[in-house]
Amino acid sequence: MSFNSPLALVLFAICAFCLCVAIPQMVKSIEKTLTRAEIPLPPRKILISGIAVQNLFLVIVAVAAGVLLAPAAGLRAPVLEALLSAGSLWESLKPQLLPGIITGFIGIVVFILAYYSFFLPRLDFQTVWAIENQRLNLNLWGRLLYGGIVEEIIARWGIVSILIWLVTLLPGESGPLMIWLAIIISGIAFGLLYLPDYYAAGSIKSAIFFTFIAFMYLWNAIIFGWLFWQYGLEAAIIAHMLYLLIWYPYDMRLNIAKKLESELQNGATDS
Repeated sequence: MSFNSPLALVLFAICAFCLCVAIPQMVKSIEKTLTRAEIPLPPRKILISGIAVQNLFLVIVAVAAGVLLAPAAGLRAPVLEALLSAGSLWESLKPQLLPGIITGFIGIVVFILAYYSFFLPRLDFQTVWAIENQRLNLNLWGRLLYGGIVEEIIARWGIVSILIWLVTLLPGESGPLMIWLAIIISGIAFGLLYLPDYYAAGSIKSAIFFTFIAFMYLWNAIIFGWLFWQYGLEAAIIAHMLYLLIWYPYDMRLNIAKKLESELQNGATDS
């Protein structure tokens, strides 16, 4: 089991760039939440430092774990590997492109239908505002770079690689059922990892809230984890970025958080 240092450096550099774009927007979301809750704002430098340290820690662990364990688990990042070995980038990307596009499109259609028609009408006002505000404060580039790339490197390259590698250590053949189990567990683990962020944003604990979080992270784990397993890391990134790209204009048009704020202000004025 060898450690590919150049691959680790490339993955870390990609994540560092993505975080530089996304963190200022994440800070804006936290400041808006604290202001609404009438909680004194800490200095912006402290907020930026806290978010940066948390995310860089996750990135370092995920990158190191993936570089060390992904090859042993039969998992790859074909385009990045081709880049570092002077191979053909197109030949490495081509097998991943169509599966990533098709799966990303199917994934977001199913999610949008479930989110807007089932979950939002059943979630409480405060939780809807928190979930929507947390997302809407990220612009398109923030979403694509953080959600589409950083989250894939943490969740798939890191968590999935660790779990599938652990599966390969079990006695007997590591069949598809065990791989699927590892992918599903990765979704649960990633959801639990980010659950405190939803609480911090103002979400209220409830059965429907936990059901929503479970659905979202398990659905993402299934579609992006399958792509990573079958085609490579870049296929999962392509699908996730397309997923977010399709959702963005739909999200901006509805802008539910803004509508909720307007309703709240109108209610306060009426009273």
